Amino acid sequence: MFSPIYFLCLAALWIVFLPLSWRHLESRGHRLLPRALILVLVGGLLVGTTSHGFDLARAGAIPLPEQPLGFNIYWTSLVILDPLGALLLVFRPHWGVLAVLGIMASDVAVNLAAFGNSGVLAPENVMLQFQIGYALFAVLAAPWILRSADRPPGDD
Repeated sequence: MFSPIYFLCLAALWIVFLPLSWRHLESRGHRLLPRALILVLVGGLLVGTTSHGFDLARAGAIPLPEQPLGFNIYWTSLVILDPLGALLLVFRPHWGVLAVLGIMASDVAVNLAAFGNSGVLAPENVMLQFQIGYALFAVLAAPWILRSADRPPGDD
């Protein structure tokens, strides 16, 4: 399903982007828990960026021609939306959380419509299951991140 090159690209993104993000958030006065939650969300968006980037390179702008055109356009747009969400999480956490929630709500909805007919718990839908888990994590993490983003630096 995923090639070694995919994992190398993902590892390179994580090795470069996550430590820089941590340092930036730390320098802005974000506390440990919100910082860690942001990095988990950023890491998930980097997985999406890599996956959709590889789909674009492999199959072009229409990765699954058997699916509706609108779904394909949406999946291709995630090559831009996922890294934008990651950048917003790091540099504007309040807006980043809102972006991630919007991206994940729409992504899960599209993927349920496209692949949910065999059942969410079907073995072939394991990636959809992970995606739903990530979306739930984002919903649970959002209040912590929003409280931290709304707090002035150094205010404990």
